[in-house]
Amino acid sequence: MSNIYAVVLAGGKGERFWPKSRENKPKQLLALAGRDSMLQETLDRVEPLTSRERQWVVTSADLIDPIRQSGIREVRLIGEPMGRNTAPAIAVAAA
Repeated sequence: MSNIYAVVLAGGKGERFWPKSRENKPKQLLALAGRDSMLQETLDRVEPLTSRERQWVVTSADLIDPIRQSGIREVRLIGEPMGRNTAPAIAVAAA
């Protein structure tokens, strides 16, 4: 495998996905295009690019438990205490 790290940004409230996305069913865990959630499908796409040890998901801290409980394969999670858009999420992952 290469030295590539995959950082999946999975934050946001999903307000534009209402009524499908709700507090108890965040957009990251919705199956919109297939049978798996958007997050799982994204992780499946990065799987051939780098090892699982080099795959990270940055999300809001309040989504850590729902992601773990959703049945998504084991993944390294970083929980942001508050959403601050894309640049801070990338900075956290790079630190």
